[in-house]
Amino acid sequence: MAEHQILSIIDCKSILSNVPSGTIGNEANLGSWNTSDQFVFMIASGDFLASDQGKSELNIGAHSGDIVQWTVTDPTSGQEYSPVLYGFTTGNAAALTPPQMISETLNVFQPQNVQQPTGPFTSTSYPDYVWQSTLVKPGVQIQYSWKFVIIDNNGTNLGAYTWDPFITVS
Repeated sequence: MAEHQILSIIDCKSILSNVPSGTIGNEANLGSWNTSDQFVFMIASGDFLASDQGKSELNIGAHSGDIVQWTVTDPTSGQEYSPVLYGFTTGNAAALTPPQMISETLNVFQPQNVQQPTGPFTSTSYPDYVWQSTLVKPGVQIQYSWKFVIIDNNGTNLGAYTWDPFITVS
């Protein structure tokens, strides 16, 4: 059993400038392939990569019993906008367990002195979450969709959106 971490970098500023905002329950679709590639950049460990690293339609190779975890960020790392995942759907629900939100604590290390970026370092802890699922059906390609909202640094919901990548289970 392996764990696959998928990080989706969502360019919230570009989405807000180029895509009419949707609402929860009526999310704006970012399109597919080349259309959504300008807004979503997915990366995973190279050990499990099947294709399309850095694009919106990331395809990973995984095995039955493997765990997949999804996280998101914005290029500003939350300084201006924060994307928040919700609403996972797939047409092949028997192929994986329903994703669950799991709380975790992240430790971010920074130099104690900006004049000495090589250390010593200090740690700052903050709460975060991942979505986690277990792949249960071998030999399938799973197309799935995530929905997300864009929240500004005042906590205002600026719109709801969706896009759809793949997982290949061997």
